[in-house]
Amino acid sequence: MSTYSSWRSDQGNMRALSDELAAQAAMARSREAALNRRLRSLEGDLSSRVEVLQRLVNALIELGEVREELALFAPARRARDAARALTRAVVTGEGDVSHLRRAPDLADVPGYWLVPAALAVADLPAGRVDAEAAQEALLRDRRRAATYLVAVCALVGRPGLAREWAPWALDAPVLPAAGWGSADGAPEPAPARTTSARA
Repeated sequence: MSTYSSWRSDQGNMRALSDELAAQAAMARSREAALNRRLRSLEGDLSSRVEVLQRLVNALIELGEVREELALFAPARRARDAARALTRAVVTGEGDVSHLRRAPDLADVPGYWLVPAALAVADLPAGRVDAEAAQEALLRDRRRAATYLVAVCALVGRPGLAREWAPWALDAPVLPAAGWGSADGAPEPAPARTTSARA
């Protein structure tokens, strides 16, 4: 074989090898680009998952804090439920409510007006109001206790027993006129117009 043909053969082999290497390099670059895209996608997915987990952890921490705060109000909630049961029994005329009056959840909560107010009306069907309990409720929150006492007395059919508290129950702040008419639905009278004398 001649040197030229040998050289040409080597040149062809080198070109074929070079083309093959270029093709493999292109495939490698393509795979690398695909892997980079997949990695970025996974990083994005991982990042969003981390954000979701972080939000969940923050929510759990806040929930724990809210639970701790609500635990402070648990006695008031239990007392409110017991007072509601006692009030319902008094208003519906269930008769003997002594078992509700002695309910362990109807314990006094310092500063809370509802328990003494409920105890004040426990004997209302018999025509009696516990004046001492009513006074304690009124000392704690005059408007709410008075409103409760007046409402329960009226519902039981003994509004006269609450006569002294009615003004306090109605002692609400004056609301601005909204132009909706009077309480009985009649339109409010138009304001008097003043006419000035013409010169």
